[in-house]
This record gives sequence, C-alpha cells and structure tokens, in this order.
Amino acid sequence: MSWIEELALKRNAQISNVYLCETLDPKRISQFKQLLKSGDFGRLCRTEYNRILEYDLQRGIVFDLETGKKLNLNPPLSPLHALDLILRGKAVVVIWYVFREAEAQAISNWLIAWSHDEKLYEHKSTVVVFTSSIGLFEEGVRKFVHTISIAPPTPEERLAFLKEKAKELSKAYENAYGETVKIRVTDELVRASEGLTLHDIEVACLESFFLYRDFKASVFKKASQQK
Repeated sequence: MSWIEELALKRNAQISNVYLCETLDPKRISQFKQLLKSGDFGRLCRTEYNRILEYDLQRGIVFDLETGKKLNLNPPLSPLHALDLILRGKAVVVIWYVFREAEAQAISNWLIAWSHDEKLYEHKSTVVVFTSSIGLFEEGVRKFVHTISIAPPTPEERLAFLKEKAKELSKAYENAYGETVKIRVTDELVRASEGLTLHDIEVACLESFFLYRDFKASVFKKASQQK
C-alpha cells in the first residue's frame, strides 16, 4: 500500500482529521499537491472539497492551491485562525515544512483541536502536515493524529519516474534544438537509483543528461554514495 493509499484509507475510516507525513523528499509534497489540484484526492475520499489551501510555514503565507493566489487575511486573524474557520467547510489544508521543534510546537495545539473535531469529521475536512521528523512533535500530539512515514520510492515507482523524466527531457531538447535524443531507461538504472528520493533521482537525471545526453548508471550510483 502506498502512502497516499494509506492516507485515503485512514481518511475514509475517520481515524483522525490530521495526518503527519514524514519525508525528506520535496517531490512527495509536490506529488500530493498535484493530487489535490487534479481532484484525485477528493475522489479517493469520496468528497468534493470546496477549498484546497497550503500554509507555507517558512514564509508564513497561506495560498489557494487551485488559483496559486495568496490568501488575504483580515487583521487580527493569524494564518492558523483563518484556516480554522475555513476547515469548518469542506476543505483540505497542506502545512509544510516542519523541520524544527519550535515549528512543531507552534502548530501543535491547533492540530489537537482539529484532530477529532466533529464538524471536520462531518465534511471530511483534512489537514496534512509534512515534516522532516515525526519525533519533532510531542507524544501526546502523535496520539491524536495519524502518522505516516513515507518510504523511499519502490522499483516500479522509480522506473515510472525515470521514464517520465526521459520523455520530458527528450521533448524539451527536440523543441529547443530540433534534434531527437533517445534516452535509455534500463533495469540497471532502476537498481542504481535504489535508496534515492524522487528529488535525488530528478537531479541525477538532469546531471546525467547535461553530461551525456543520456541516463548513465554511474551518475545515479555516485548520487547514492553521497547520501
């Protein structure tokens, strides 16, 4: 079961309204935001969400994921107060990125308040928090939410991602220079990329393409050794 399938299953089972997702891969955050924008997460949860928002902790800004526009807050509402009101309707809020204890503490009371709020349960309103470590949150908080440690990409996932990057780079090169480049995606590449995050794999793809106009296993092996 993938982490997204687990998240959807637990959401439908109403285990909590709040989910802590542990990952060091920024591509996982992008992956989930794309799932929201496409409406696929709503379909998995059998809910048509009215609002999809992201709270960028480092910038202290709330964005509407569907329009990309900054949410204008009326003083004295803080971002968390504003999100609290929005979550009373059918909404999904993505909070990222918690990588310090101070950031975890700053949102913990809100997470507990939202975790088993009956109004949120009624609408399946959901809060998904991406963090570098679930351990940044106190044990009491972790008991009220559902935690998910996102595993490294599987061989099947790495293969699909490599093929996607190969297609993107080939098309971009042809559009820019009018020349066709054939990028080979082999089983050796899949093995060489083991242990890498999707972000790591993307970086290795770009480095390899710029150097060789192809994907070389040696570049991916070097990236693995530097982890």
